[in-house]
Amino acid sequence: MEVFKRPIVLKGRKPQLEFVTRTVNGALVSTWEPKNTVSIIPTGTPGRVGEIVTEMHKGYNFTPRPPKPFRPHYFDSEFYARKIFETEEEQQAYIFKCKEYYANLPVKPVVVVAEKPTINVKMIADYWRRRKTMPPLEDRVKLLQAAGYPEDRVQKYIKYYEKEAEMSAENQKKIDKIFGSFAVVKPKQKKVIKPVKKKVT
Repeated sequence: MEVFKRPIVLKGRKPQLEFVTRTVNGALVSTWEPKNTVSIIPTGTPGRVGEIVTEMHKGYNFTPRPPKPFRPHYFDSEFYARKIFETEEEQQAYIFKCKEYYANLPVKPVVVVAEKPTINVKMIADYWRRRKTMPPLEDRVKLLQAAGYPEDRVQKYIKYYEKEAEMSAENQKKIDKIFGSFAVVKPKQKKVIKPVKKKVT
């Protein structure tokens, strides 16, 4: 004799937990929290019965996945609409959606890449090869302008070395404070008296 057993509905099932660490007021705080994961359970049953079965399989603490926005994968929408859909209404609806999607796409700004100036590196190398001391700032500026540097780079170069000249005295004081200032004393050379040989007559 077979006995019919009713299905037992599980109640009070605890949700799955995960260990989460967050920053609260500059400190790391770790706690166990319910794991809200997006889960899709395909049932393979179409129609309203499939919707009911899917709702039954979702279980406790289910987070539905947000619907994906419409995005056509092909530019030739008319060709693929005839291949995908059978009726004329579905094809036209798909083509209309594609056209509306492409019409509302934001226009990407055109990035204009500035042309790099041509710098005469050989001129600069030859100039510094002949120098043995640091030339004045005016000569260096003329060199940069003749070599093809843009005016903004030349002005930046001038401001940098003018500021360095203003801060040189203060920087030297800091260096002397750290390492001390030592005066270079040249040692005195002793006079060497050579013996004079007398001629014997």
